[in-house]
Amino acid sequence: MSVTIKVSGVKAMDKKLKKLPYRVRQNVMRKGMRRFTALIRNRARELAPVRTGKLKKSITSKVSSRAKTGMIIGRVYVDPSKKGVHYGHFVEWGGPKQSATRMMTRAYEEFNDPDLFAGLVMAAMQEEVKKMGLKK
Repeated sequence: MSVTIKVSGVKAMDKKLKKLPYRVRQNVMRKGMRRFTALIRNRARELAPVRTGKLKKSITSKVSSRAKTGMIIGRVYVDPSKKGVHYGHFVEWGGPKQSATRMMTRAYEEFNDPDLFAGLVMAAMQEEVKKMGLKK
């Protein structure tokens, strides 16, 4: 399951980001996306049913960027590698003898707010500007 949030409508953030050098802008966006996906990941872990705790530990987040397009991509998913679980999709969507919990969907829907994401990016931007020794 893939969900996209487009945040191009937040004009104040866009204007401030465009003033920064490309690499700094990418770092700011990655940091903001990491914080955003961490919120969703942590909430999904809270909503996950616990029998052994492996499912909860398997819920992870990852942020990557596309060099050609400059797009920042954040993912929250159940990672079956490294002693994770392979049955996360059954817990999410249900199975033959199991009802759906929709833990990932509910976590995403709770934080599906472009303004929240923009606020996290703005906070990251202020930190980067402070590091550079510049004014906002």
